[in-house]
Amino acid sequence: MSSASFELRECKGTQAESSPAWLAEFGALTHRSMIATGMMWLGLASRRINENLSFPIKLGKCNSVRDVVCTFRSYHRAMLEQYERAVTELRHINLTLASEAPFAGLLSARSARVSSREKTAHSSVAARGSS
Repeated sequence: MSSASFELRECKGTQAESSPAWLAEFGALTHRSMIATGMMWLGLASRRINENLSFPIKLGKCNSVRDVVCTFRSYHRAMLEQYERAVTELRHINLTLASEAPFAGLLSARSARVSSREKTAHSSVAARGSS
């Protein structure tokens, strides 16, 4: 038996019965998420290309070793800030998708059931071991 059929059977009487509605909603959310992710990557790529193309010009204007070090430091600082901002944006996009997903409540309830089963199994094993 595949895990997909097991999960579907386990979800009877829940949102899974109205799968076309939640599936369409999830598809729309995923689509928006992918568009936001694509736009974020395009923005990052554009900023990085601009930085990379302007870097040799900035280096060419340096008159001392100190100027070169400052130019390198500025270049690397900008790069780190841009990547950190991109990671923050990706985290926000993913958290938004996870919070708006139509079955997010179902998944958290299911994980709570699994967690309670694990606790019960663990306490029964511990009880047997102590007797």
